[in-house]
Amino acid sequence: MQVLDPRMLALMPADRPFSTMRELYPELFARGERFFGYTYSGRWYTADTVGDLARARAALAGAAQLAFMHGLPLPT
Repeated sequence: MQVLDPRMLALMPADRPFSTMRELYPELFARGERFFGYTYSGRWYTADTVGDLARARAALAGAAQLAFMHGLPLPT
């Protein structure tokens, strides 16, 4: 999962496919931008197909599944 600052949208071309991993992140590293990450040891869901997305939505439908977000420290 990627959570991006809205300013990053201005760096993404709207007229062609774009890769954050191959294009955006190298640009941000070159600019000296700061990155933050969290180690998550819970379950990850693939959403490559419509069926995958339906299974992930069903698995995450319970409020208890969202508990992994509680208590995460915010970057400073």
